[in-house]
Amino acid sequence: MSGSRQRQAFSLLELLVVVSLTAVLLTITTAWIHQTLSFSSAVRKRQTQHLNCQRLNWQFRDDVRQCQSMQLENNQLQLTQKDGSMIQYTASPALLRVEKRLGDRLIRQEEFAFEPGAIVHWDTSEMPTWISLEVLRGLNTRVTQAQSSSTATTELSKDRPVVLHVRVRANRWAAATRIESQPTLTKQESL
Repeated sequence: MSGSRQRQAFSLLELLVVVSLTAVLLTITTAWIHQTLSFSSAVRKRQTQHLNCQRLNWQFRDDVRQCQSMQLENNQLQLTQKDGSMIQYTASPALLRVEKRLGDRLIRQEEFAFEPGAIVHWDTSEMPTWISLEVLRGLNTRVTQAQSSSTATTELSKDRPVVLHVRVRANRWAAATRIESQPTLTKQESL
């Protein structure tokens, strides 16, 4: 009768194995969840950066296309609009500030922040008619104000990936309006 007795409890060794396996599974799961959350955060940050660049792209294009004149001094691009308003783009490392003023009144103010170490650069080689805005991705090294000048940026651009490059023709809408307002000749009138 002693051989047919049923077991009613777990041994200490079996309990220890189950607890250790549970601890290992919890550790692996916690590390996996942490990695997933950090990856999700990085993707969200990159998506926000992309949308920020896209918004800057459209806004910069519209402002430059509608301007009558532009002037660049000390990393500040000043655009004069038809209505007399001034739009000023101020570039600094990892930041581009936009202010639109009509006289002394501030109409619009925005800041476009980029990842740390990014360089905002103006290409003025075609300045009277064209302007280019270039944002270079930041490296892990610290960037000083001296490195963010145009000459240093041109040298560093070979090593840095480009986040945003916008080349725009100034006063494009006025040129398009002049072309559309010219009378078109029909076939009979030209004969």
